[in-house]
Amino acid sequence: MLIALSTVFLSRQPRERHLLPAGAAASTEGLLEAVAPRRLRLIRTLARPVLRSGVHGLERAALPGIQRHYAARKRYIDDAARAFLSDPGGQLVVVGAGLDTLALRIARELPDVRCVELDHPATSAVKQRALGGDVPSNLDLLPLQLGEGSLAQVRGLDRTLPTFVVVEGLTMYLSEQAVQETLLACAQLPPGSQVLWTFMEPDPGGRLRFHHAGRAVDGWLDHQGEPFTWGLPSDEVTGFVRPLGLEVRAVATAADLRRHYLQPLGISGALAEGEVLCLCQTTG
Repeated sequence: MLIALSTVFLSRQPRERHLLPAGAAASTEGLLEAVAPRRLRLIRTLARPVLRSGVHGLERAALPGIQRHYAARKRYIDDAARAFLSDPGGQLVVVGAGLDTLALRIARELPDVRCVELDHPATSAVKQRALGGDVPSNLDLLPLQLGEGSLAQVRGLDRTLPTFVVVEGLTMYLSEQAVQETLLACAQLPPGSQVLWTFMEPDPGGRLRFHHAGRAVDGWLDHQGEPFTWGLPSDEVTGFVRPLGLEVRAVATAADLRRHYLQPLGISGALAEGEVLCLCQTTG
């Protein structure tokens, strides 16, 4: 919900709106209209020029640049998914999708692509309610509770298709064993399949957190029952995934996101650091 509301907020900013993947804001607003209309009205109000500076002030105090990070992260994932799915006949799998709209947009735009969302049953029910009867025929919403179930056990995936798997903003809440099991299941997909996953990199003090987060952020995560539980340094990722049957193709830090997305738009403000994107490919 937080990231969905942030997407709507940024879509009303003069420069940051261009960070967002095409169609993401409109699709997100459609979902929020169905399941959180009051919150949507509030964020539309807060995004007005006379009020938005207050929101930016709160963000600077709590976690500078986190909204830009959300947007750039999703843009990177969107670009990578579309590059992979440019060849017809593939499959897109989004693990822990929440109110993300990638699979929904791809399903509507590319009817030859099979799209699957895997999510906690309670979250999946919210998504079903948001979509109502408007679920594309090539999109399946399937239940999965990581930590209690494995991606390898999910029925409904076509394990013969070249597949692009997205595991976004999720591994930091799991145990190392659950992360390994998830990536191992991805490695068993057909040769040439890819998985784009994100992980937290400890800060210079060894703490598992966004590097410039205020103390209130840690307290808020604990209050939500979502403290960060796992991460690793970015220079150890190759050694982490190779035994699982995956090959690293790209690693993107905040510096990479700034260079590829913020700088071309003339955005020089803060960008949250600490979450790293990693694109891997199955080795067969």
